[in-house]
Amino acid sequence: RYDDAKSYFLKAVNSQRYSNSAETYENMALCAQGQGETDDAIEYLNTALNYQPTRAKSLFLLTELYVSENQWDEAKASLRKLEKVGRVSPESLWLAVKIAQGQDDLETSKGYGDMLMTMYPTSSQAKAYQQQKLTLPAPVVNRKSKNRVVVVDAEPDTSKAVDDAQDAQDAQDAQDAQDDATPSETATGTQQSET
Repeated sequence: RYDDAKSYFLKAVNSQRYSNSAETYENMALCAQGQGETDDAIEYLNTALNYQPTRAKSLFLLTELYVSENQWDEAKASLRKLEKVGRVSPESLWLAVKIAQGQDDLETSKGYGDMLMTMYPTSSQAKAYQQQKLTLPAPVVNRKSKNRVVVVDAEPDTSKAVDDAQDAQDAQDAQDAQDDATPSETATGTQQSET
């Protein structure tokens, strides 16, 4: 049935009298996607955009497909075009979060996620983002030296984790200094605090 539909669509767009080529290619892409033919769907959406480059629905669908295929650079380029012609929505912000994460750009991902939470706090995408933040692994802190802390594999918002790690480092440094103090220094310090 997919091949039959494809044949009819192609006949329609090749007709000289047919004026909705972009919409037809978009519909062909939806059919192809429904049949698991992602490469065909991407090709049809790009063809639709050749006819109508500012077609927001085609740009959105194309971005979704690129994300589903982990084609992050293409997804980012498509999203940029969409942002120029379409309105910001929870769906477009969620795509932006996923693209940034796919490109290991956690700062940008957090920025889009914060925007999603601020603009559309009750959306299903905001709830998914919030849930994702809860399931991300906690940062791993490696102690390199007495005065330096390195955070590895941190979640997008590492500021609190870094502050907590620095507090733990400061407490450890204070303990190390106390342990290194001679008994006479410790006794002198104790005597001074009692007076």
